Amino acid sequence: MNTTMTLGAFCASALCAISSPALADAVQWRVEDGGNGHWYALFTFDDGDSTIFDAQAIAESMGGYVSSVRSTAENNWIYNTFGNTRFGAYQDTSSPDYSEPNGGWAWINGEPWDYTNWLPGEPSNSNGNEDGAAVCCGGRWNDVRIENGGTYLFEWSSDCNGDGIVDYEQILDGTFGDTDGDGVPDCCESGACVDAIQWRIEDGGNGHWYRLVSGELLTWSEANDQATALGGYLATPTSPDENSWIFTEFDISDYDTHWHTPSGTGPALGGFWDAGESAWEWRNGEVWSWNNLIQPLPSDPAVDWGSGYTTEDGVAVPSEQWQHFPFDTPGSAQIYHKSFVVEFTSFPGTPLGACCLDGFCLTSTASDCIANGGTWGGADSSCSDYDCSAACIADFDGDGDVDGADLSFLLSVWGVCP
Repeated sequence: MNTTMTLGAFCASALCAISSPALADAVQWRVEDGGNGHWYALFTFDDGDSTIFDAQAIAESMGGYVSSVRSTAENNWIYNTFGNTRFGAYQDTSSPDYSEPNGGWAWINGEPWDYTNWLPGEPSNSNGNEDGAAVCCGGRWNDVRIENGGTYLFEWSSDCNGDGIVDYEQILDGTFGDTDGDGVPDCCESGACVDAIQWRIEDGGNGHWYRLVSGELLTWSEANDQATALGGYLATPTSPDENSWIFTEFDISDYDTHWHTPSGTGPALGGFWDAGESAWEWRNGEVWSWNNLIQPLPSDPAVDWGSGYTTEDGVAVPSEQWQHFPFDTPGSAQIYHKSFVVEFTSFPGTPLGACCLDGFCLTSTASDCIANGGTWGGADSSCSDYDCSAACIADFDGDGDVDGADLSFLLSVWGVCP
């Protein structure tokens, strides 16, 4: 893919406000192909005066930087994918080494200068003004004038929430919203998405996200209400693998941090005893097919109970087993949880909205809806507002018209389907 992006038709200055590069033109150097997981895209100035510093300012406004090239493998992948292009190498005139032959070279993003691939005889600093660099000529480097515009390679590598996935990828696939177009997920800027962990499908998981909330003393029903308010539900470990993953990943064995003393009450989970049905159920409606309860029946089956992790044989040793705890039932001794585990089917903070799919309406994220061939009604939209039997497949915002707003939304979720 060797497509360029040009801003000249939209603004008079290289530093004009822009929302994002053409999303379809971004390419990932995938980890499974030996890459670093970063994303790259070309950006072209249509004038001959803009410098690498102008390019860096625009790249930073998108959450990236003018690309650094740190290895032979990366260099070869860049050349084979994008061909001739400028990148983020420049001669720093403030460097004490600048006056030395070939001295003062640096990466504009501040990374260590520890790899080069110059053509023989380069950098030559012809005419004394070649302070920039470009990959060309079979993948070798040449120094070039720093101020004569051209095409630059932008790179994205930020992972604001530490989930191991480059943020830009999650903006492309709709996992993260980026309403201001700065390349930084909205939930990372607000702090709402930095403490959830995904049980990844490639690790044998279900692709759901989990969060351990700790600190405030709550009854089981209060924990349940808070989990719902956070956009998820009390976790439903429906298999030994999921139960062990939750317990280990969040270090639930940390008794002082996550357990209520002296009762020994562990983090609340989503199982509850429905006295009216005389059965254990999951709060989110999943089928109760596996459990790790130490007591199949609660001590008083005539009232409701919640579930959570418990200790080993009554001593202060946290275990992966579960126990029943008061639900807020009048007449029961009140026992509190110090923490609870929340489960999310999509990344917490991802906007939900009405999704018309096969003539029916359900609540979904944009990426899930579109990936399954549905039409999404927009963030916070409600199924009560849509007649899905007559939905227009291209009317993403549900306003009855297919226009620029629908195209903008489509570009905002452009990329590989999750």
